[in-house]
Amino acid sequence: MLIASYCRSSFYTIALGAWSMAMLLIVMLTCVGDFHHVNQYYQVGDLVWYALGTLPFHLTRFNMLILSAVCCFWIFRMRQSQELIALHVQGVSTWRVCGMLLPAILLLTAIIVASNEWLSPLMSVRAKQVRSEAISGGMLGFDEDTVWFKTSTGFLYAHLSDDRWTLRDVYHFEVTGKVLDRWMHMPKVRYQGGGKWLADVGHAYKLVGQVQQKQIRNNIAVPLKINPDLVDLVKTRSEFLTLPQLWRGLSHGTSHGITPNLDWPMFWLRVMSPVQALTIGMGHIYVLQQALSKRSRRFSGLLCGLLGIMTGYFSLLEVLRQTRFDIGFWWALLLSGGFCGCLLCSFIWVSLFKD
Repeated sequence: MLIASYCRSSFYTIALGAWSMAMLLIVMLTCVGDFHHVNQYYQVGDLVWYALGTLPFHLTRFNMLILSAVCCFWIFRMRQSQELIALHVQGVSTWRVCGMLLPAILLLTAIIVASNEWLSPLMSVRAKQVRSEAISGGMLGFDEDTVWFKTSTGFLYAHLSDDRWTLRDVYHFEVTGKVLDRWMHMPKVRYQGGGKWLADVGHAYKLVGQVQQKQIRNNIAVPLKINPDLVDLVKTRSEFLTLPQLWRGLSHGTSHGITPNLDWPMFWLRVMSPVQALTIGMGHIYVLQQALSKRSRRFSGLLCGLLGIMTGYFSLLEVLRQTRFDIGFWWALLLSGGFCGCLLCSFIWVSLFKD
């Protein structure tokens, strides 16, 4: 029990250091990359809060790589101190060492999944909303793929589209005093340049007493002074959605306000993220125990093999994130399961490497 506790304690220490360094680097890079948006409304304090708010989102792509680095550093540390060799001499098997670290890897897996699937969508959406409102001086706010604009005569409500130059299902509500007396629906509004948005056709409604009057208008200049680059900042991506939201978007379509570029493989890969984390963590621990002696030339080969696996894993995952696969529920499950299976087979193949 003392040996297992010591192994897990050292593993936690390395994990804490690795994730702390990664978080600090991400916050610094986010601040540097977004500093050009600082203005009289969006100040340095807002920038720091935005960087902290989007930190879990940025970590989602690198958590598995950090877990890989933690496992490698732990083995390297135990190898340098020859503590693992001493354990093996005393009859502690490779699988037993893996069992000692299994609770630690399970805990890290739970933290990664909670961060990716709950904390990241919650904090990043809120951070983007606050940032958009601050940059625009309070003229813009949003919820998923819908956006509210403040105009000189009232409010404008629109749905975002895949084309950042176009807004769809736009409603302009005009308020006189505290009374809503007229509004207009425009199926599509497109940016024309120079801060001008134009709708080809619109249906205008006006209340005269208790009677609603309707009029069709053409070539309508929309009272909106927001640049498309700013509107694009609030577009919802699959990474900003929780799994229940992603499920609703995929199973019920765009009627739930989810952008139509989502696909089932991304959903299943996120469902299987705990399997991926466990495979990566336990795979590294098992593989690197094949060469514990300082004189072994096998250790560098194993490290290169693991580096190749993680490079391929990260690259393929990015391709799956960026590419839309027009396949159904079960084919996506098969594709995602095959991806996880290939990851496991890669660790098994590397573990067979000989001097």
